[in-house]
Amino acid sequence: MLAIPRQATTASSTTCDALTTFAFDSHPRCYTESPSICFLPPSDVLNVVAVIDGKDLLKEGTEHPDPFTRLRPEVRYRVRACTRYAVEEQQRIELFGELLRGLDNSPTEAGFRLLGDLMFQSHWSYTECGLGCEATDRLIELVRNELGSNAKNGRLYGAKITGGGAGGTVAVLGSSEARESFERVVNRYAEQQGAMPYVFEGSSPGADKFGIQIIGVGA
Repeated sequence: MLAIPRQATTASSTTCDALTTFAFDSHPRCYTESPSICFLPPSDVLNVVAVIDGKDLLKEGTEHPDPFTRLRPEVRYRVRACTRYAVEEQQRIELFGELLRGLDNSPTEAGFRLLGDLMFQSHWSYTECGLGCEATDRLIELVRNELGSNAKNGRLYGAKITGGGAGGTVAVLGSSEARESFERVVNRYAEQQGAMPYVFEGSSPGADKFGIQIIGVGA
């Protein structure tokens, strides 16, 4: 992952398309090229073995393709859950994109509720793989508690863990009038966890419009 920002900051001519290609090329082909497990029909996931013991994988001389990940003999690996996450996440992304295109032309309350539910599904599927953490799960539950709150003042629709592998960040989908509901989530989390979460707000067209600028450091 560190190679991607390095690529963005060392080549002044780097474009967003070039960065996308670089990012995909840095991933194992099983994730980014067909035939890929990500494009397996969701209905076929039940045919995948549910659990494999690490000791059995090591007996076969199997090595993990990620050089920073070591197979551990005492671990029972949730193969089906992890496969299902990759497969269903691909489908969720496609559904999310199609819903957004339709909502851009004709926004509906039902459409935004469906977007939010896809986010919740994504989060819990990720958690089922053995990933995630208690703090982000708590934020998700607090958002869920606000789903029916005062529709006249806007709604929160969904939330999911995010952050490009860094973890600890939750994206929340809500209407522009849902500030009161969102602030209740933030304040209740602070009360329960004893720490105020940092809220990222605002956005811009970003590098896609303005390009990438190299800023020198030091003299």
